[in-house]
Amino acid sequence: MGIWENKKDKALQDLFRQLASAVDDGARAFEKLLVSSGAGSRGTLSQKIIELEHQGDALVNQIRLALRQALLIV
Repeated sequence: MGIWENKKDKALQDLFRQLASAVDDGARAFEKLLVSSGAGSRGTLSQKIIELEHQGDALVNQIRLALRQALLIV
């Protein structure tokens, strides 16, 4: 049985998709930050990047827990 073929794998797949989306959003916000000239927009973008980083950290922790559980079950 390969990866993503059972229900537990689909939960991991969803977590990885969420993480990929957060990384993509962070990269786009960072790109905007690099070309931004206004102090207000730079502050807003910086805050958005920090929020996305925290979101990504939480998702990584969820993935670690899910993988740890999967290894214990096997």
